[in-house]
Amino acid sequence: ATIQAEARAMHKFLTNYVSPTGKTLAQHYAIHHSQYSGDPYNFFVVNPLLVGAKLHELCVVVNPKIIEKDRSTRMKVREGCMSFPFRHGVEVQRYGKIKVRYQVPILFGKSMKVKEEEVTGLMAQIFQHEIEHANGTNIYAGSNSH
Repeated sequence: ATIQAEARAMHKFLTNYVSPTGKTLAQHYAIHHSQYSGDPYNFFVVNPLLVGAKLHELCVVVNPKIIEKDRSTRMKVREGCMSFPFRHGVEVQRYGKIKVRYQVPILFGKSMKVKEEEVTGLMAQIFQHEIEHANGTNIYAGSNSH
């Protein structure tokens, strides 16, 4: 399957999802694609409502990397995770401003465009959370104390 096909399925799940605890789309920010053996892509689909897109628009971030952290914006935030729907949120360390490099699929996922941008606030938090998933860690593992 192409990134676009998988991302569309994830988007559909995200926009229709109601967790076992009753949370809906408005309370979920992103969903991560696990990297399978031989699959060169790690990606996540962002809740389109967070980035000012229409509900049907696909917002995909492929192979994200943090290339710079503004250490003066380091803070503690409370965070939960869809991978652990019955666990309570925990306090984690995050940077309020980071510079990221990632790819976005174009031409139906057959080629990629590289983007580099500074993200702040909630989007910075989402990037850090999803990159931890890509690296095999999570907020409950205690490994995000940067």
